[in-house]
Amino acid sequence: MLYAAGGGTAYVRLNRPKALNSLTRVMVEDLLIQLDEWVTDDRVTAIVLDGTGDRALCAGGDVKAVRAAIVNGDPDAAVDFWAREYDLALRLGTYPKPVTAHMRGVVMGGGLGLSAHVTHRPIGPDARVAMPETAIGFFPDVGITRIFARRPGELGTYAAVTGDTFGAADAVLLGLADPSGDFGPAPILVQQNWIDECFAGDDPAAIIGRLESHPASEARECAAEVRRRSPLAVSAALARVRRAATEADLAETLAVDTRLARGMMLAGDFTEGVRAKLVDKDDRPRWRHARIEDVTPADVDALFSA
Repeated sequence: MLYAAGGGTAYVRLNRPKALNSLTRVMVEDLLIQLDEWVTDDRVTAIVLDGTGDRALCAGGDVKAVRAAIVNGDPDAAVDFWAREYDLALRLGTYPKPVTAHMRGVVMGGGLGLSAHVTHRPIGPDARVAMPETAIGFFPDVGITRIFARRPGELGTYAAVTGDTFGAADAVLLGLADPSGDFGPAPILVQQNWIDECFAGDDPAAIIGRLESHPASEARECAAEVRRRSPLAVSAALARVRRAATEADLAETLAVDTRLARGMMLAGDFTEGVRAKLVDKDDRPRWRHARIEDVTPADVDALFSA
């Protein structure tokens, strides 16, 4: 982490450009300490957050390190990493001084935890924004389902379940960033009719069935992509969006995220998903469930109570 101050503004720069500025436990703890110092420093009136290099603000948490902790027999360290990352998201989202996060390049997962809840969220035309967790057996966390649950129609549900990557215009429409340029109409609007039709309801098997039988080719292609995700993670992501719709504030959403993160890491597909996608890179995960239809409501409920 790099810090600087001048003219009443404190500057934070994530400094792991080769890793797309992904967050480590040390970085999270360091920034929490720095934010606590600035909150009582009258010389600091605003915070600006950015990433080193032009490729990313932040690509998320260091999930390979989290997986390694679980595999090496220290699951508590893995759970604690997410809890502290969520503490940071809450701290930034409720900070008493204005916080600006410059959303440039890759902004995914924990990168949205740093940016989506703050005061000012300018986004660049090169931004690539996503909550891609279902592809690694996890769920859209860092409080983002609170935003997704309040989007028009089922756009937020679609984003949570599919883990799709969006450009600047779509990110603004999804409530993840602020308008900061003329990006044209959001491409996702062209797909909203079939998204709203197919992603309604609480049953993931029914959703995949509607996608597969829909006349729109984009819907059927979406079904094929969702089939490649962890069936348990897809089911948990849908449930997470639905529950977030009734949660009182960001603090409650992050508290639920903490419980679900424990369940997903210890009883879900997380270690296998990270192995297949990021460690061995064979892209052949062996999920706990063969199909979305095999996941029961009890399987999902157990994750939330882990």
